[in-house]
Amino acid sequence: VSPLHALLQGAVDQPPSQLASGPPGGQQFGLGGAGGGLGMLGLGGGGGGGGSGGGAPEGFALDVEDEANRLFQRVYTGGTSIDELVGTLHALRGSADARSQEVYACVVHNLFEEYRFFPKYPDHFLHVSALLFGALIEHELISSITLGMFLRYVLEAVRKPAGSKMFAFGALALDQFKGRVPDWPQYCAQVLALSHLRQAHPELLTFIEATRDGRRPSGRGTVDSPLRGTPPLPPTVGTPTAPPLPPRVSGDAMN
Repeated sequence: VSPLHALLQGAVDQPPSQLASGPPGGQQFGLGGAGGGLGMLGLGGGGGGGGSGGGAPEGFALDVEDEANRLFQRVYTGGTSIDELVGTLHALRGSADARSQEVYACVVHNLFEEYRFFPKYPDHFLHVSALLFGALIEHELISSITLGMFLRYVLEAVRKPAGSKMFAFGALALDQFKGRVPDWPQYCAQVLALSHLRQAHPELLTFIEATRDGRRPSGRGTVDSPLRGTPPLPPTVGTPTAPPLPPRVSGDAMN
């Protein structure tokens, strides 16, 4: 069993008071259906395949893997907020220390590889995963092909039927970087063309359209649609400056 699998399984019984919480009245997207166990979480050996061995992913030392998973554990159990983790990742990536950069890369790699297992996540963990997935895009923590793949996964999720767990994941992740969606015109057009997304979250798409057209969006542009049992959002994070555009959204593979 992977380290992340073990730490998430151990956190399942955390009381609600220990889970991440955010400001009252914050945006919530339903993440329906607890859906049983966590499944195999893709952090075993073999470069991110769903291996069940306890080794680190190919290319990462075990101590790097351990530190990356400690960061995951703190954010998934409410010990740290999304914005605090974002700050930590910025510091790790910008460090002159090669090991710190490896920890940053391991966090991004592991989250990317986890996507295939998100449908099996309980509500809270999928909720936090969506926030973190979107925050990496919003805060310029990924670029080039990796950014393209993250964007593609969000688009893939919001194309799922409204009311499904992965649609809810995609809508919440998209909400985190909605102000940046027009930076990629083709991607923006594909998002705005989703009629079921518009029906479920009209204010979100109106916000994106206003940003695209250079108009000042009114309000936060999100829809309050809480699901019973879904914990409140962690504190939101600030707005970054726009990064260089990726070569294409539909990158063939992750670096």
